[in-house]
Amino acid sequence: MKPTFTLICILIFQINAISQSANWEQTLNQTLSEFKTCMANDDKAVCQTYTAKAIRQVYKINDFYNASSKTDMSPFEIQEFVKGSPQWTAVGPAYKSETLVKAQELSNSGKAVLVVLKGDTPADAHVSLLLPGDLQNSGSWAMRVPNVSAFFTHNPDNSFVNKSISYAYTKSMMLNLEIYARN
Repeated sequence: MKPTFTLICILIFQINAISQSANWEQTLNQTLSEFKTCMANDDKAVCQTYTAKAIRQVYKINDFYNASSKTDMSPFEIQEFVKGSPQWTAVGPAYKSETLVKAQELSNSGKAVLVVLKGDTPADAHVSLLLPGDLQNSGSWAMRVPNVSAFFTHNPDNSFVNKSISYAYTKSMMLNLEIYARN
């Protein structure tokens, strides 16, 4: 009787994870569409907040949302927040394969995982959302890497959902990438 119960629990978890994952991708694609519309029509400062909006919508986390002003944080503000927040833990630098493996495991377990391109100014910072799935080979990074979603305000047409981290960031940029996970 006990093995049957365990098998049923595993199947329910897998079905839930599959439907949840599909919902995440749908939500991210909708947010990407809204972001591109924003970049074509609105104040670019407002458009910078779409990564925070995506995190809020997918994970129901309000860490990067100011309820009183009803605004989301920019990538630079997110970068500063996660560095000092007890709710977020540094997983490690993206150039280490063990960091990417751990980050993928955390994302697959339902945790919000961020890839932060460290910047000294707001124009230099960028944040991507690491997505659930499997690591894949990257020729340019010469290691197995996760997929991310990225909203690029400097080039919105290059923004995407569910492509490899090495598609978003060059090998030389990986030295400035830090990965954080929500506790």
